[in-house]
Amino acid sequence: MNDKIIEIINNPKKISGKRKEKLTDKLLVIARDGFGTEMIREDVAEHAFGGDALYLMSIECQLAGFASYNFLKYGQANILHLNGIAVRRNLQKNGTFRQLNKLALDSGNFDFLTMRTQNPVVYEASKDLVLALYPWRIISVV
Repeated sequence: MNDKIIEIINNPKKISGKRKEKLTDKLLVIARDGFGTEMIREDVAEHAFGGDALYLMSIECQLAGFASYNFLKYGQANILHLNGIAVRRNLQKNGTFRQLNKLALDSGNFDFLTMRTQNPVVYEASKDLVLALYPWRIISVV
């Protein structure tokens, strides 16, 4: 596989008009493919353009994945919050999740990485990005 090219868009809230519409169309295709569901266009746009940074991953000049982040503060702590990430299904489980998050973590002086997930694969992939991961165990309710 050729090298991945990552474009970082700081403050994606400023993107508007036709550029936003075209990019939303491309991101929607990736999100639907990556999640295997009929994602709603407005949800994808809100996740992608509602954050502080949008990372776009291309392979062979084709958009293949994206991740959106917010930069938060809690007291003196700097927090990188993953709003959402989607990668084409055929490119999953090859380190893309880790690569995008590592790049985002390295872009600032962050004390914490936060996210919401119910996906045990995402949970496992996060373990080697941080010193401690909470919760320490996944509790399943039957």
